Amino acid sequence: MNATKTEIDRWVSIALTPSAWDAERANRARADFLLIDSEMALTFSGLALEDSNQENRLRRTQTARKAFDTIMRLRQDVALSDRDANKVNDNLERLRRELQELGEKV
Repeated sequence: MNATKTEIDRWVSIALTPSAWDAERANRARADFLLIDSEMALTFSGLALEDSNQENRLRRTQTARKAFDTIMRLRQDVALSDRDANKVNDNLERLRRELQELGEKV
């Protein structure tokens, strides 16, 4: 039995279409990134607040600010669970306060 061109085209299009499972896995990875990045940013802002060395303080503040900006940009494309959204929002609010304390305009 030979497949028709239409059948082969359909099989190929199905094979090349990402499944819902793949999309969910990709979304979960993006959500995990946002959670981890927000924790890392808080680590850097916390270290900056404690550092008396101006050069280190500035570098750590810049790293925390870059993470903050990245999270704010990327979170729009991620479907977060209520729990994850609450955690990211809490982390961002704390990070915003710490960055402001470090002189950043956020």
